[in-house]
Amino acid sequence: MDALAQRVTRLEKQNRRMKLAAITLIVVAGSCLLMGQANPPEVAKEVRAERFLLIDENGKYRAALEMLTDGPSLGLYDENGKCRAMLAVDKDGTWLTLVDENGKGCAGLAVRADGPSLGLLDENGKVRVVLSLDKDGPSLDLADKKEKACVTLAVRAHGPRLYLRDENGKIRVVLAVDKDGTWLTLADEKGKVIWTAP
Repeated sequence: MDALAQRVTRLEKQNRRMKLAAITLIVVAGSCLLMGQANPPEVAKEVRAERFLLIDENGKYRAALEMLTDGPSLGLYDENGKCRAMLAVDKDGTWLTLVDENGKGCAGLAVRADGPSLGLLDENGKVRVVLSLDKDGPSLDLADKKEKACVTLAVRAHGPRLYLRDENGKIRVVLAVDKDGTWLTLADEKGKVIWTAP
């Protein structure tokens, strides 16, 4: 008889465990179904702020979208926290500036009322190349280490022009092509024409 009582007790314990497991399974499955039926979180249609910062896993700034005094700007930062690219809009136009790892400007793109321009800077931060487009046409200026334009190549309504300047910025040579042909002009250090052809 003892064996029968032990067996009944063991079966009752197993039965209770099975009931508990079944109830747990039903609760978990029901919860999953109910969570699946819940409405997803509502997405905000508008967020207002003066500054948004994007940080990396180390907590360093990697991007900043903010309102500056003259207008909005977007700055992109390297892993050392240095701003390497800046896009800005102000009353004069739109600007994109690219900076090297030392914080020196390397290139800038501007779109203003008089037209777009692209400037390239040397290792000392001096503007050495400017490509621009205005109402008169495109031009390319090459400058010396003092940022004085030495060579200008321009396309104007009457034809292309090449201007060569001395260290004082005086135009010394002009080569041009227009509807009447090609001409070349040489000038002295005061800008006085000393020779021209044809």
